[in-house]
Amino acid sequence: GSLARPRHSIPRGILTAWCASLTVYLITACWLSAVAEPDELLANKTIMISKAAFGPLVLVGVLCTTIMAAVSNMVAAPRLLQAMAAQRVVPFGNWIERPDEAGQPRRALSISLVMVGAFLLSGSLDQIATIVTAFFILTYMAINLVVFLEQRLGMISFRPTLAVHSLVPPMGLAVCAVGLFVSSPTMGLMGVTLVVLTYVWLQKRQLHTPWETVRSGIHVRVAAWAAQRASLAGRPERAWAPEVLLPSTSTAEADLLMSLAGPLTRRAGSIRLVALGTDHELGLDVEDRAARARQQGRQATATSVEARNFAMGSTLVVDALRGMFLGPNLVIASGEHQSEKDLQVLYSAPTVDGAASVNASAVHPLRSRSTAK
Repeated sequence: GSLARPRHSIPRGILTAWCASLTVYLITACWLSAVAEPDELLANKTIMISKAAFGPLVLVGVLCTTIMAAVSNMVAAPRLLQAMAAQRVVPFGNWIERPDEAGQPRRALSISLVMVGAFLLSGSLDQIATIVTAFFILTYMAINLVVFLEQRLGMISFRPTLAVHSLVPPMGLAVCAVGLFVSSPTMGLMGVTLVVLTYVWLQKRQLHTPWETVRSGIHVRVAAWAAQRASLAGRPERAWAPEVLLPSTSTAEADLLMSLAGPLTRRAGSIRLVALGTDHELGLDVEDRAARARQQGRQATATSVEARNFAMGSTLVVDALRGMFLGPNLVIASGEHQSEKDLQVLYSAPTVDGAASVNASAVHPLRSRSTAK
């Protein structure tokens, strides 16, 4: 909030700091290679102090950096843990997210201190360094992967003001993967395994977030790409599945049709429930039936269409869905609830060849409830 142009300043500030840090690291590496042998660099952990013109100054710098990092992490880590608990990402989220009387995340701070203490007592700092390095590299891998996916998907929500070449994210992803396993193969394998297991665990919990992620757009983009490719090739008979359309004018009729469409789509296919008429309650009822079918593992949708009668509404829906890929190929109507005249209009509805056609010969009038069952 203190910046006059944050969208302009933040990316350039980050890149400037990155370039400055990289320059310091490269100069330090060149200097160390000039003043010490490789074996000495591997054996002496404080070689910069012994080789410096004034060693205590280097020691003071190391201590100041360590204290600053520890204080910043002590402030940031509990709040991060509290935010994760608020989204139920971690166990005991209800207990962890509660602040104290002053509004501070005291419980999250206590857990963070216990975890840090356990790591410090578990082994040497060199072992902890490999763990920290693995998680940092995994974070960079995730960032490169997200940018790569956003670029490839071409989603409208991805509008960076600083353009990045399309080759940079995959190169960064590959370099991070190599660096992860070169620095510590064991920690690299454990880190990747932990990330995958955490992702699977969170997926099973079916958490709902108030924001959209890159994963929420992948499914839509992949489905759109697959539908476009499949529509060009046509719909083969081997891939046929019952895409059932159920037009209904009452709740009882919807239940009757669902009793037949449910077993038909148990293994494959989908159900489209359509409420015909002006009854708002009927629209809510078919939405409820579709939701129950989805809970049972079936693909089901529901919608409402205003129509004066069954024949007009049914033909309107058939005409509207004819151009869709994976449109309905099976229409089920009830002879118990509809007149023979309306069914004849639906039976004689024109069809088209191809994947989106509706097979008129598949419209079966069901004369009684027992027949439907």
